[in-house]
Amino acid sequence: MQKDRDNTIDQAFKNNKVSGLLEIGHQPEHIESLISHLYLYPQTVYKIYKRNNQDFNQKFVNLADDKLRKKFIRQDFFWNNYFNKEVYQRLFGFNVTDGTVEIVTDPELAEDLVIQMSRINAQHNLTSVLKQGQLKKDDLRTIGYKMTKQIAEFPQQPDQNFDYFVNFMQRLHDLREWGYLAAPHIYKENIDQSINSLIAFTEKRKQKFIPITNQAPVISIDSHSDNVVYKNNQLQFIDVMLPKEAWQASEPIHNIARLSLDILIWLGQKEADTFIQGYKDYYKISKIEEDVLLFHQLYSALVKAPYIFMLPADKEDRTKEANQYKKFILENYQRL
Repeated sequence: MQKDRDNTIDQAFKNNKVSGLLEIGHQPEHIESLISHLYLYPQTVYKIYKRNNQDFNQKFVNLADDKLRKKFIRQDFFWNNYFNKEVYQRLFGFNVTDGTVEIVTDPELAEDLVIQMSRINAQHNLTSVLKQGQLKKDDLRTIGYKMTKQIAEFPQQPDQNFDYFVNFMQRLHDLREWGYLAAPHIYKENIDQSINSLIAFTEKRKQKFIPITNQAPVISIDSHSDNVVYKNNQLQFIDVMLPKEAWQASEPIHNIARLSLDILIWLGQKEADTFIQGYKDYYKISKIEEDVLLFHQLYSALVKAPYIFMLPADKEDRTKEANQYKKFILENYQRL
């Protein structure tokens, strides 16, 4: 029965049979990801999360459970709307009645939820901008500052008393499992060696794992370059909310380090350092511990390399790019 309902929803959006949507009369493109359906009109995108991805439901959030599903989607919209109001326009609901999908403006009265977004021009994706060398060095320090400020001022910060050491050790356990998915591109032995190095470093820092900047932990966002739009000399984030609650907090350097690695890979060390200087400006510090920065950049590389290797075969071939992150891992994990 749920399968029939999901098919009704899918067909209604694909065939423009949902009353109340923008751009009526256009046949949308349809993109299916691991956990969502995207219906792309010329200017507008509608995102509906799947209910039936068993792997996601078991490991992260059970999106088949109505209560958990609505909580997750509301949080996802709240986070993304905060970071990018231009793209994440509104959250509304819909009901399915007698084979018809009807829009419900009040999400509280709806059976299910949909996120309305403005469509993004692919040329503004930060990965593309970095590949083409279009990011101006003069802008790097400014956007590093603005990114740090936006994260630090997010209205729902983590519990200040949580055990960050235990939290990050769990993240490293999860990262090991994620890394294994990159086989055969990255050998299991290399993943284990890299993760073991990060674990040893974390244990060494156990007593001072937070106060590098004397700041409390902040939210952790999925801040790699595929999730960033660079438009009018501004960074705009998309899909920032990490799916597992335990991953949603970090020490402040973590977020900036993740994106700094993408800049380092494409533009070089000096440009990455300039970007990081914006972070230092915000927290009014003159330096950061280089091994701590490397630790978080290695973490980022261990997320990014498997992610790129696992992209669908019908997409752009990014193997060369993935190998750059793999090279960074293999050349640097022993430096910790």
